[in-house]
Amino acid sequence: MATSKGSDNSKEKSKESGSEAGKESDGSPLLDAPNPDKRWFCNIQNKIQGPLTPQDIEGLVASHSDALIWGKGLAEWLAPEEWRVSLEHFRNQKSSVRAIRWKFRDGPRESELLTLEEAVQQLKLLPNYHGVQVWSESQPQWTDVFVVHEFVEGLGISRRQHQRVPIKGNIEFDEPEGLPPFRAVSISEGGLGLSESKNLNLGILIKGTLRSSNLSAPLKISAEVVFLGPDGYTGLRFKDMADEGRTIIVEYIKKFSDFQPIQ
Repeated sequence: MATSKGSDNSKEKSKESGSEAGKESDGSPLLDAPNPDKRWFCNIQNKIQGPLTPQDIEGLVASHSDALIWGKGLAEWLAPEEWRVSLEHFRNQKSSVRAIRWKFRDGPRESELLTLEEAVQQLKLLPNYHGVQVWSESQPQWTDVFVVHEFVEGLGISRRQHQRVPIKGNIEFDEPEGLPPFRAVSISEGGLGLSESKNLNLGILIKGTLRSSNLSAPLKISAEVVFLGPDGYTGLRFKDMADEGRTIIVEYIKKFSDFQPIQ
């Protein structure tokens, strides 16, 4: 069947328009394009699916009650009931944040009061965000833009060199001696996050074995304690990781390759 030239041109334009969907004016992908709700991953018997919408997750959970869910903003995998509570909190928090007005300053320049969306759009016009600070009605003090979650997410910025993803497992210590196993909640090529950890000090070196059903094999690690949070979270930085161990970590992280890193 013959097709008119006009029809071909229309299809071509439609194709070009579609190829630009979900992109900024400079061609870079939008952080949440095309669906901001499509931010969740589901772990069913160590098979990870995502990113998914909440509706997708509910469909999977209906037939897999043992499923675990994770998304950016969560520290670890959650059971379905825990995730639903977290999701409701996220939605309420997002609504309240949008009602707050913000200002930003870049050197001597200070903006007027703006909505979050307006502030993000104006900041995107800057060549970089170094030295930029933000202020809000709910927290009236100037803060580095890199540490305010709403702007980190909205601008798609990160200071992390390595993508960090959730993990379920435990680390058994060889050094220091006498420590009980600690729960591992996140991992990257560069390090490991522990939860509810005690008796560790900044700067100490640890050696041990990470055991996780998420990984293809137990992982011998040597690491330095580089962060201690008030909630018991501890950040470790790997030292002298063997190529075999790094490969095991990368294989796991690649399952999240379609998602943005945790900020």
